[in-house]
Amino acid sequence: MKGKKTIMLLLIATLLMGSIPMSINALDVPVEIEDVENEDGDAITTGVYGDVVVVKGIGVSSGYQVSVFWDALKEWNGEEGLLNTTDADPDGTFEIWFEVPNATAGNHYIWVEDLKLEDNDVWGPFTVTPDVALSSDSGLNEDDIMVKGYGFSGDEDIVLVLARNPNVPGQTTVNNEDTDEDADGVETEFEFDIEETPIWPGTVRIYSDNASVTEEIRDDDGDGILQSFNTTGGPAIDDNVGTIDYLTGEVELEFTMAPVNGSILVEYNWLDDLVNTIFVCGDAVDTNAVGFFYEEVEIPEEVDMEPRTYVILALDAEGNIGWADFTIGPVITLDYKEGPTGLIVSVEGRGFEPRGEGGPDGYVPEDGVMIQDEDGDEGALQCTILDLEEDPDGAGAGVDGIENDNDGEFDLEFVVPWTWMDGDHVVTITDESGLFATADFEVTAL
Repeated sequence: MKGKKTIMLLLIATLLMGSIPMSINALDVPVEIEDVENEDGDAITTGVYGDVVVVKGIGVSSGYQVSVFWDALKEWNGEEGLLNTTDADPDGTFEIWFEVPNATAGNHYIWVEDLKLEDNDVWGPFTVTPDVALSSDSGLNEDDIMVKGYGFSGDEDIVLVLARNPNVPGQTTVNNEDTDEDADGVETEFEFDIEETPIWPGTVRIYSDNASVTEEIRDDDGDGILQSFNTTGGPAIDDNVGTIDYLTGEVELEFTMAPVNGSILVEYNWLDDLVNTIFVCGDAVDTNAVGFFYEEVEIPEEVDMEPRTYVILALDAEGNIGWADFTIGPVITLDYKEGPTGLIVSVEGRGFEPRGEGGPDGYVPEDGVMIQDEDGDEGALQCTILDLEEDPDGAGAGVDGIENDNDGEFDLEFVVPWTWMDGDHVVTITDESGLFATADFEVTAL
């Protein structure tokens, strides 16, 4: 009889416990980050400043909050700490979003914490890569452009370059440059300055002119760290034997074996000003503690950079590189960046075909202003140009348009047409010669 009472009491206790809501962590399931994704649901391990990151996981006390942190479990201090807080789902799963903050290039770590139990988990590394943003993506010689850089090394120098190609921007090769350092068979450590700068990462080779010395130093990874190799080939002997500053040319290194009876030489590529290929813009600027910088540069006049798309490229002393496309050519400036359909927008154009040069094509034709949604889903729509001129640039009777002046500049007004889609659009203006320019415009109401 006593045994039956005991069993009955256990059954009642079990039923009572089952009626009490329990968080998943009452079952001692730890907080865990399961996925780190972008907005489209793709797994990611790298990003640039401003990218949206989605962190998904399990194990948070149901009905309580979870926080996400950058590099450290603390309040945000400008470099690390709390980024966002959200409620966990009833089953203990969570999804929390944040934007990649201003942070130095390289590896960082994402932390989440259950605010009830102070249980946490870490995911990483998440690698921040450099990025460059421009105040305008096109311009003419002597135009001033604001350049902002994110995700570079902290407290380092930056050089800005206008170049044709971001991967091989146009370089001058130097061979067998004497460092004025002599090998005596005893000394292994050397310090010297490479003469020409800035140096393109991944092109440096340091060696002895004595053929019997089979060790050479290279920066194969392009990250400012020097590695030791055997001249006969094979993997690195040592992955870190010194450093190079790509902007100042300062080198500090240590051979694994003392080179004998010879001079220490260096070969490398450096960013020389080459017409239509590359131009170094001004002096070096500094990044702050989180690898951010901003600088106004002038598109050079003294170099004949032909109209085409280039890049404005930023290179820091540790070899981090970022760039943004920049077109030397026509520019249009809208007096409104956003507005509803039916809005009248005034435009200033520069860098187009001057009137009176070549054929009669120094004008914007009647159908020369188009607008299209950013993704191209709707197709381009013609905008109505107001106050059209007859016979622009001598184009003939029956031709209407807006004539460019002798410097290839014009002023016109157009009406934003009715469209199926609001949101981000692109305005394109093309003159009769085929020169064109674009500008962003947001349609805010239909």
